[in-house]
Amino acid sequence: MKARIINTADGRIIAYKQQENLTALKKIADKLRIRLIIAEDNEAETPIGFFAGFNGFEKSEKIGEANSGCIIFSGLSGRQIDSVLAELRKAEVSIPLKAALTPSNQKWSIKKLVSELAKEREKMGG
Repeated sequence: MKARIINTADGRIIAYKQQENLTALKKIADKLRIRLIIAEDNEAETPIGFFAGFNGFEKSEKIGEANSGCIIFSGLSGRQIDSVLAELRKAEVSIPLKAALTPSNQKWSIKKLVSELAKEREKMGG
């Protein structure tokens, strides 16, 4: 059986551990009319699908923190993601770990996603 996104929710940017970039992210999200969701530092054990607004996902009772911050694009078109990335460059905001929500990672915790992104980044020499 193929994995699939459980349901569609509005497009959003999910920001985790982005306190220093929060002002810029808010401006970009407002400009592009994209909803910005802030995942608190201690919510790293919660599935990404919860922050994406998908049915069937609940906030984890476990309190945990990931080593690094990231942003996750959920429900955005390629064009919208490109616009966000262009605005980040224009604002000189560097966020090394970025991901798009997929059927494979929607059940993952932010902590697991950050770990996987860091491994990928390391393998690619960055």
